[in-house]
Parts: sequence; structure tokens; C-alpha cells
Amino acid sequence: ARPAAPPRLVAAREDGVDYRVEHHHDPNRGDRLFIVTNANGAANFELVAAPAATPDREHWQVVVPHRHDVRLDHVDAFTRHLVLSERADGLARIRALDLAVDAEQTLDTGAGAAVATTWLGPTPDFDTTVVRVVTTSLVVPITDSDYDLLAETHTVVKRQHVPGYDPNDYDTRRVWAHADDGTAVPISVVHRRAAALDGTGALVVYG
Repeated sequence: ARPAAPPRLVAAREDGVDYRVEHHHDPNRGDRLFIVTNANGAANFELVAAPAATPDREHWQVVVPHRHDVRLDHVDAFTRHLVLSERADGLARIRALDLAVDAEQTLDTGAGAAVATTWLGPTPDFDTTVVRVVTTSLVVPITDSDYDLLAETHTVVKRQHVPGYDPNDYDTRRVWAHADDGTAVPISVVHRRAAALDGTGALVVYG
């Protein structure tokens, strides 16, 4: 609104500290900044909030704490919701926080069980409860959907066309192997539904 105004500092540069800022306007609570940061040892990043008028680090309050098994990549703010882009179990996913009723949900667009990957598409309208979500899996081509955050439903608006391909001919699943030190290793498997799973078929493995 004031492009000629000088920039305002959120937090001074600090070696090894990364942070990304999203502005949120709430007519009842005022303007806030939601900040994704790895400060204070949050290696997988956490989400904090601060008043827009006093955004320095001493006013940061944790909204989503650091988690050892989930990486927080980005936050997008809308009138009622915060939409979080995360990575868990080796896959990208979208989670939404409802600021009005203090609830949360992981978005499910039905793209194919535990091997689907999902990311937020362009949603330029701030005052909306419907967001564009893009998803794909080993058997489902890239699909754009409009996801209603209140009804928790999605409507497919576009899907990549693959000539001659029928996703019903294939099956996919996620299995886990364990290394000698106990580390869990995810393996995504895809095959024709008609394939005999008896160890006699050819297999391509990459990692």
C-alpha cells in the first residue's frame, strides 16, 4: 500500500539462521507476521508469529513447534486459514490450520494412497476458503484440484493427459525396509495390476 516507504527490519541477519515471512491481516487481532524459521535449533523449521508492529525476535511466539519427523517448508496465509507446506515420510504434503476454530487437517485429494505428493498451487485471493492444490503419484498424472478447506472436499479442474494410459491398469504402494542401524528406508512400488508378484518378473530399481 505504501511502495515508497522504507523497508522495515523483521530480525537482524544472524549466521546460520533462515526465516521466511508471510503477512496476515485480521480485522479483530490486527496485522501479524507468520514466520517459518530454523532459529533456536529448529533444524526442520518451526512456525512463529509476531505483531506486524513489533516483529523482532523477542516477540516471536511459537505456533507450530519444531518436529524431528516433519520438515516445514512454507506457510501461506488466508483470511481464516494457514496452509502449511510440509514434508513427512519422504513425501510432500499440505496441512491447513483453521484460525477461527483452532482445528487442523491434512489435505487429501485422492491421488493415490501413501505414495502421492502434493503441493499448493496458485491461489491469489487472500479472502478465500478454497485453495488450488496440485498432486501426483506413481499412477496418477499431475492433477489440479480446488480444495474446499471448510467442507474438506476437492474438485478436479485439470489433469495431465497421457495418451493411451489408464491408471486403473496399475497399482502402487509404499513399503519400508530397515538398514542395519535401524534406519527406516521408504520404498515406493508400482506395477501392473495383472502382474504376477511371485519374483519372476523384471524389476527396475533406482534411488
